[in-house]
Amino acid sequence: AEGQRLLGDEFIYQQDNATPHKHKDSIAWIKKNFPRFIDVKNWPPNSPDLNVLDYYMWDAIGHNMHWDKVKSYDSLIDEIKKGISSVSKNDLLRSVQNWSSRFFSILKTKSAYIR
Repeated sequence: AEGQRLLGDEFIYQQDNATPHKHKDSIAWIKKNFPRFIDVKNWPPNSPDLNVLDYYMWDAIGHNMHWDKVKSYDSLIDEIKKGISSVSKNDLLRSVQNWSSRFFSILKTKSAYIR
């Protein structure tokens, strides 16, 4: 599968039930390309507190972009790439390591939003 080839055997795709991700064609593509994935039946709905992209990465990328340089689609893509490149490996690893404590906090609060 393509996802496995690109990311290795340890990668598990998590389906978050966002509207564009739950279309039947998207689900078919995910099943074909990521044989190991957590589907929506096994993941809490609307759960940005458990997704490192939502609780850390998008904000970090946005803070590292030069928004005044975004004048077109191509310049937006360039700035996103620069924003991604400027996120340090250590900060990203720290945010991933924080996942377990976030998970247990959500269990403790019975799925309430956490900070």
